[in-house]
Amino acid sequence: MDYTAAPLEKLIEEFGKFQGVGRKGATRMAYQVLSMSDKDAAALADAIRGAHTRLHRCRICQNFTDADLCPVCASAKRDTSVICVVEKPRDVQAFERTREYNGLYHVLHGLLDPLAGKAHQAAGHPGHPAGLRSAGGRQPGICGRDYPVPGTFRPGRAVSL
Repeated sequence: MDYTAAPLEKLIEEFGKFQGVGRKGATRMAYQVLSMSDKDAAALADAIRGAHTRLHRCRICQNFTDADLCPVCASAKRDTSVICVVEKPRDVQAFERTREYNGLYHVLHGLLDPLAGKAHQAAGHPGHPAGLRSAGGRQPGICGRDYPVPGTFRPGRAVSL
């Protein structure tokens, strides 16, 4: 016997698809949505729909934006000789909150694992280190969270190219 109405169960299933959200958390989120006013629930649905349809990747750094260039890449105040390669768009937000880093970014949208066939497809991209090498004549630094190169830099720290 089913104890949950089908629309509620569907909502729980959809919230459960979020990374790090289990059945218990998804159930809490579903009941929170049900406790919202119609206006607030509609605003939430519109925000999800708007983000999904209007956001795309910046043509330089691959961060999410609703314009051709994200605000970082569009800024003339950024140090273009430094690029910080990050795994996810939320990593850009973390660096920006510190207000200490003034370079550019490149968002991989996942971890690199060449042995498993997971390589980044942006070679030659203006925001990719290979693109910087051909444009600036300098060799890029490659930094991995698990495989730092001894004597060159520390993981998570910006590297001047």
